[in-house]
Amino acid sequence: MNEISKIMSARPKSGAQKTLFTLLVAASFAGPVGLLYAQPAAPLKLKVASEGTFAPFTFTDPSGHLQGFDVDVANEICTRIAASCEFVVTDFPGMIPALTVGKVDVIISAMVITKERQKTIDFVGPYARTPNGFAAAKNSTMSKLPFKGEVIDLDGQADRAKKAIDELKPLLANKSMGAQSGTVNAAFVKNNLDSTVKLTEYKNTQEMDLDLAAGRRAHRGRARRRVQAPLTPPVHAGDGRGAR
Repeated sequence: MNEISKIMSARPKSGAQKTLFTLLVAASFAGPVGLLYAQPAAPLKLKVASEGTFAPFTFTDPSGHLQGFDVDVANEICTRIAASCEFVVTDFPGMIPALTVGKVDVIISAMVITKERQKTIDFVGPYARTPNGFAAAKNSTMSKLPFKGEVIDLDGQADRAKKAIDELKPLLANKSMGAQSGTVNAAFVKNNLDSTVKLTEYKNTQEMDLDLAAGRRAHRGRARRRVQAPLTPPVHAGDGRGAR
């Protein structure tokens, strides 16, 4: 108030000077007054790509809401950075293209970190490590193959992995195998069993499970919680599952 009194006591007497003085005083107070009415910043929102068909990481419950480990991870991240999560259900093969063109801000959907993917996108993590494997129906002869229960690191145990693959090849000859398109499992089959099995790629694991249950596939890749029986060897490929 003292500063305002000084300004007002120094006001000029003539008409033109009064007009100029009035404009200057108004301008000097416009900033502080304007700040009192400034609009609050919009809350941060993250568009998160999630598949919704790969339990227990990401799946849709009977009410139509996304659930799963990856959904919990995304929500926890948003809570910690004071943001809101907007989940965008996206087919797995389309996730990286959606991220690169800006349709989503991040992918949190059980995507394995690989050198090939790192050529296109950056990863944060890993936040989880799970082995991949094959699965077959309980009553199938495919559930009794060798190496059952053994976890083999494709990179760290290259010799052991080659021995297991070579031993499995004649046992898998001409069998029908399913794998989800765009996954490390599909890449594994193409790289190691391409001339051995008949591979069918699926958009999601739910379609693959239906074919397996109906007997249209001898076994499938990308094992998860609801598999009937593991078909060994489960393998470790990549550097864990990370957020992009």
